[in-house]
Amino acid sequence: MKIKKPSKNEWLDIIGNCPDATFFATPDWINIVERTTDYKNATRLIILDDGTKAIFPLMVIGKNLKIFSQYLSVPFYNYGGIFSQRPLSKDEVEQIIKKIKSGLPLRKIHIFSNPLSKNCFEKKFYELEYFTQILDLSMGFDHFKDRYQERDQVRKIRKARKLGVRIVCDKRDNYIEDYYKMYIDTVRRWGQADDIKKISFFRMLAESSYVKFWFAQKEDKNIAAIILVYFGQFVLFHSGAFFYKWQKERPNNLIHYEAIKDACRNKYKYYDFLPSGNLQGVEKFKETFGSKKMMFNLYKY
Repeated sequence: MKIKKPSKNEWLDIIGNCPDATFFATPDWINIVERTTDYKNATRLIILDDGTKAIFPLMVIGKNLKIFSQYLSVPFYNYGGIFSQRPLSKDEVEQIIKKIKSGLPLRKIHIFSNPLSKNCFEKKFYELEYFTQILDLSMGFDHFKDRYQERDQVRKIRKARKLGVRIVCDKRDNYIEDYYKMYIDTVRRWGQADDIKKISFFRMLAESSYVKFWFAQKEDKNIAAIILVYFGQFVLFHSGAFFYKWQKERPNNLIHYEAIKDACRNKYKYYDFLPSGNLQGVEKFKETFGSKKMMFNLYKY
């Protein structure tokens, strides 16, 4: 087994052929986190004895790497783990972890698993359980629309349209600034002001070809927005924000509806709403689209 730092092309080649890889396994995401936080890239390329290649997205934080550092795959409760050209056995995963740990200054790794990954980690290293909410798009938009109508949600879409709400995608800087204003308003309203990201983070997200900013507009004003990230089979709902005074216009219902239609049109298989930070109202909102809870775990090695 060989372990080394990957080139960008090697990295993309492996995850591009791995069906469970998401945006959070890409060099784009690792680079954004590295440039806007205190985390540093420690990603490794693994070459097994039979020639199989795998990528282990990994980041480290800590001023003294021998004492206080912590390795994460990956930060912010996003999906990490080992992404490979073929499914790996538990023994192979275990050997990879041991080999990588032996080359690190501090031999402690925390892994947030991918709920749809076929590469399993040992249960003895299981620490905590989380859940995401995923909408299966494999049956197409008509199937989604029929089920959505059964939940009596279509009237909210009609209301939004009747009140003049329209949806656009845009990543120009004035739009990013509008998103940031909504973002600040939203995190303060939800009591999360201790963890506010800088606008540079969102500007860097906007630079990625995997990222789209969707905006709901009324009277030529941006009133709500979501950030979606696209890779492989997955559309991930990275984050969203809105001005509370426009809530009755139902912009959030319409914006996700149109984004789901677009995802089906482009043959994505999953629309992942991601965890909701224990905000029960947000969880219920995601349920209205027919999303199902799927568990993923934190493993501590």
